[in-house]
Amino acid sequence: MPRPATRDRKERFVQSFGDGFGAQAVAAMVRRHGLAWLTNDQVDEIVSDTIDAAKSRARSVIRNRRIIRRALR
Repeated sequence: MPRPATRDRKERFVQSFGDGFGAQAVAAMVRRHGLAWLTNDQVDEIVSDTIDAAKSRARSVIRNRRIIRRALR
C-alpha cells in the first residue's frame, strides 16, 4: 500500500520538474482562483517584483535605443 504523500514530498515532486513547471502551476492557480488565496505579504512581493521587472525592461529598452542610435550614425 502506498504511503500518503506529505507536503514535503509533494513540493519535491513539483520542484523535480524544474522552475518553469512550478511557475506554470502557480500561474494556473492564479488564473483559476485569483489572488485571494495569497497572503497580503505575498501580494506585496508580487507587486514589488512586477514593478522591478518593468523598470528593468524600460531601462533596457532605453539603453538599446541609445546603442542603435549610435550605431546608425
